[in-house]
Amino acid sequence: MTKEIALQIYGSLSEPPKTALREIQAGKLKGKTDINPQWRYRAMTETFGLAGIGWRFEIQKLWTEHGAGAEILAFAQVAVSIKNDTDWSEPIIGVGGSKLVQIEKGQPVSNDEGYKMAITDALSVALKMIGVAASIYAGLWDGAKYKDDQTQTPPPQKNKTEKGFTPKGGESTAEEKEEIRGILASKYPDGKPVFTRDEQLMYSAMRKDKTARELIEFMQNALKNRLPQTAETEPPIPPEVF
Repeated sequence: MTKEIALQIYGSLSEPPKTALREIQAGKLKGKTDINPQWRYRAMTETFGLAGIGWRFEIQKLWTEHGAGAEILAFAQVAVSIKNDTDWSEPIIGVGGSKLVQIEKGQPVSNDEGYKMAITDALSVALKMIGVAASIYAGLWDGAKYKDDQTQTPPPQKNKTEKGFTPKGGESTAEEKEEIRGILASKYPDGKPVFTRDEQLMYSAMRKDKTARELIEFMQNALKNRLPQTAETEPPIPPEVF
């Protein structure tokens, strides 16, 4: 995976929508932003595929420790892997915690979801390493706009759209999108895809510098160099990015 593609994936995962966020109203994290865990899993699925197929995680360890007073803390260590074409990445480790027993109004109260919350927290730690909600953790994004920050500068956002940029020449027409999908879905005679997932993401990134027609011609030339005869096609697996 090239650095350009890695940064594109990181950036595409960095900004949760406002509907996935809420401000924490109490406790030591009051004023901070809470992120809906289900948004993280959807973002991973949209980018890499279904859990267990395009990305996966393993619970490596669960344990407890004594906290202040009668509190008991639950901890979890998880390992997340993503698939790069046919190979799995090295594990991305995350450690998170919650409380199994906490003090409320002077009395110890059990939390039967303590381990589940610890696992969710551990996943958030691992996933932010590849960009999931990264702008929230950096304190740069509130779900609607970039926050003023004198010490950190967000990446350039000129002409930003849902894809992260305004495509050259405007959005592709339905016919152009269909033609692009068809080229990306091309296969060799043995059924193997002509273009890897990394290449598909690269072509998506090129859309900011090429019109849809220019990109189609560029991809057609690449296809001719690899597969002189007409290729079989089927609906592509990657998410629509054009």
